[in-house]
Amino acid sequence: MLAAWPDFLEVALDDVLAPVVRSAPYETTALALLERARNHVRRFPAPAGLSPEQALAVCTDTEVAAITGLLFLFQRFILDVTIDMVRCTQALDGRDAAASSPFSAR
Repeated sequence: MLAAWPDFLEVALDDVLAPVVRSAPYETTALALLERARNHVRRFPAPAGLSPEQALAVCTDTEVAAITGLLFLFQRFILDVTIDMVRCTQALDGRDAAASSPFSAR
């Protein structure tokens, strides 16, 4: 869908995202976001996911390594998409809009 607006994509990529992507502040934000998510997960009433021992009981070492790698890539993808969407919202709608959400966190 966005490919229908190449001029918008060029501005978004060149002017909004390229100056900050993978910069030190970007990486600091990503690590802070990851830690915040992990803190939320730690408050779940029951453990989330599988322990390494549970995974190895049903998967080979190679499968566990592949799944771990895939989860790491997905985790990074979610961090990057979140930061990039906030950055684009700030550029298009202002800081206040980027700091608010129509979805309740409670």
